[in-house]
Amino acid sequence: MQTIIFSVYYAILLLATIIGITRNRRLDTALRFIVILLILTVISESASYILVEFKEYGIRYGVFHIYSVLQLILVSLYFIYAIKPYHYRKLVLVACILCPLIGILNIIYLQPIDKLNNYMLMVESLAINTMSLYYVYWLIKRHITQNLFKLSHFQITLSLLTLWSSTFFFWALVPVLDDSNWEYLKLATYIHAIINILVYSGIALVLYTQNKISTAHGYN
Repeated sequence: MQTIIFSVYYAILLLATIIGITRNRRLDTALRFIVILLILTVISESASYILVEFKEYGIRYGVFHIYSVLQLILVSLYFIYAIKPYHYRKLVLVACILCPLIGILNIIYLQPIDKLNNYMLMVESLAINTMSLYYVYWLIKRHITQNLFKLSHFQITLSLLTLWSSTFFFWALVPVLDDSNWEYLKLATYIHAIINILVYSGIALVLYTQNKISTAHGYN
């Protein structure tokens, strides 16, 4: 069961990445950051699989630390360019400085680079969920008479909100449940993987059907 679920997850992730790369010219700037994120996710997951095979868990956790910082930067840039406020370049600079700073502080004071960075994942979850909810609020104000479900950026935002809500609860509860030897821990892991499959399938569909002429905001 585990092999099947995670094989499907890797396949869907790779498919979404290939679709994003091949449809790149049809995407606006914000969606291109999602494609870059997909590419980095494939690299991170591939490196993780190889390092587990060689039992290099410390290096694997180091990859997670670096990936988490890059992931938070890219998602931040996605929302900045999706909204594109007047001073968006300053926000880009803030994101590129603040996200690595959070990752470095986590390594120094909480979780060394050779340890799993679940605290950073929880910070990411809170940050990305907050940005997602704010973006939904912004869209409602901007497109009050329009069906938001037809907007590609709204679909991506719902996917991110789903993914990171589940990630928050997973990494908040799993360490506690693991210590208590909860009998359904493996089931929780499967459910989290299935949510990832559904989310990346949704992102793949959005990227495949994306038409640059009818972007959600009318600009790149």
